[in-house]
Amino acid sequence: MKTFTGFGFGPIQSALFLFEAYQSGHFSRYVAAEVDPALVQAVRRNGGAYTINIARKDRIDQVTVKGVELYNPREAADRGKILSAVADADELATALPSVNFYDSGDPASAAQMLAEGLLLRKTHKATVVYAAENHNQAAEILTEKLARHAPPAVLRNVQILNTVIGKMSGVITEPDVMHRMRLAPMTPSTPR
Repeated sequence: MKTFTGFGFGPIQSALFLFEAYQSGHFSRYVAAEVDPALVQAVRRNGGAYTINIARKDRIDQVTVKGVELYNPREAADRGKILSAVADADELATALPSVNFYDSGDPASAAQMLAEGLLLRKTHKATVVYAAENHNQAAEILTEKLARHAPPAVLRNVQILNTVIGKMSGVITEPDVMHRMRLAPMTPSTPR
């Protein structure tokens, strides 16, 4: 089976990319890198599960995604697990606040970790990376940043694609709105 690895764990990653990978049935492992330590701990305490709310024409459905490994790239032990997941990944997605987060000079930046993980591969298998930073040239920017950290041979079979998200989602944190709309929290200890 395949591994899906994501960078960022906001609404686009958690409720679109990871959710779709989970629903597809084509992956056996779901990994995401997230710098918010409270969110990482909440998903871990919930056994690697989180819930999303899907708006339908006549109702809101709650779906729980299970088996997610959420790691903080700023933690040394977690960083190694992310690099290993990148090395194993068949598909990846970046869903960060901005393309400026690709290569901030921090060893935990997405471009540096992607490059290091790809360098760990035993073979250069075909891999797709979806770039979802709400920028028309996100894929080109990420490609340029990756090239600073990995030789061309490592990136030869890596295809980075721009994405267009037709309907953006949001984060609701107000308890009265959540109650009125009958929304489930992401995890029991995450009031969003």
